[in-house]
Amino acid sequence: MKKILLALAWLAAASPAAATVKFCVYDPAGPIGPAANQLKDLMLEAKSWKVEAELKAYPLQSDMLKDFHDKRCDLALMDGLQARQYNRFVGTLISPGSMPTYKDLYQALSTLATPAVAPLMSQDGVEVAGIIPFGAAYIHLKDRRDNTIASAKGKRVAVLAWDKSQAEFVQMMEAVPVATDITDAFVKFNTGEVDMVAAPAVTFRALEMKKGLGAQGGILRIPLAMVVADIVIWKDKFPADFGQRMRDLVMSQMDNTMETLGQYEKEIPERYWIVVNKAQQQEYLDTLRQLRLHLKEEGYYDPRMLTLLKRIRCKRDAAAAECSLTDE
Repeated sequence: MKKILLALAWLAAASPAAATVKFCVYDPAGPIGPAANQLKDLMLEAKSWKVEAELKAYPLQSDMLKDFHDKRCDLALMDGLQARQYNRFVGTLISPGSMPTYKDLYQALSTLATPAVAPLMSQDGVEVAGIIPFGAAYIHLKDRRDNTIASAKGKRVAVLAWDKSQAEFVQMMEAVPVATDITDAFVKFNTGEVDMVAAPAVTFRALEMKKGLGAQGGILRIPLAMVVADIVIWKDKFPADFGQRMRDLVMSQMDNTMETLGQYEKEIPERYWIVVNKAQQQEYLDTLRQLRLHLKEEGYYDPRMLTLLKRIRCKRDAAAAECSLTDE
């Protein structure tokens, strides 16, 4: 027995230490920024699963995306629109108008975190190991009178260059899409280069959105889409159960995350919010629904996710007109 124990001890000492994986995050504030700090918390938990990691923060998301694509990053926290290239099913979560309430968002994220859905979280060697919500994207207006689809005609609207849904929605309103990236969309609004931009409440104070709103602007209180960031990993760099463990961990913190998002919205002065009547709200939702159907037919959206999100909406409001239709 003593010889066996000595042999096992020798093998343990001779075994190479587990390779350190690289966690990458886009954070303009660097390794002390909010996104980087959030990833640090996840790294501490991963260490308890015997996954050693080092952090690299990028001031430009494009650089991080390139390094992840080239496998110089093993895990990356990226915006959900960019993550769509790795998983069309999960990428369809951000489809416009598909989650009009935070209750819908919470139910969707709860469902996607379950082991039963795990097979759909992986595609071509990449796995979505967690989804972190950043809140509803609301249309910010330079002139609060431009709060209908008709009044948007001819207005300049900031759209992310890589998101087809934003450009097509703007064109449906007969507005003018202005291609931007995530770093300058809000700058263009604040400097008056565009008349409208969609942004979550978390940006209001951090990016000084009141500069762009000025005295005449306002924020349309209709969620255009729910903004999320995805934790994306190369599966072969991690233990087989890492993705599910991480999804469980992110979901365990969801109540606190949702509470924080609510606080961000409460911090926006009431004078900026624009509450439209039910007819106007329905016009927006109907337009967004037509956009989803169009992009589904083009193969841009995954019909399985669209069906799941419709079921969640109809469970909340079974009397909605869309619940009697079968085209989504």
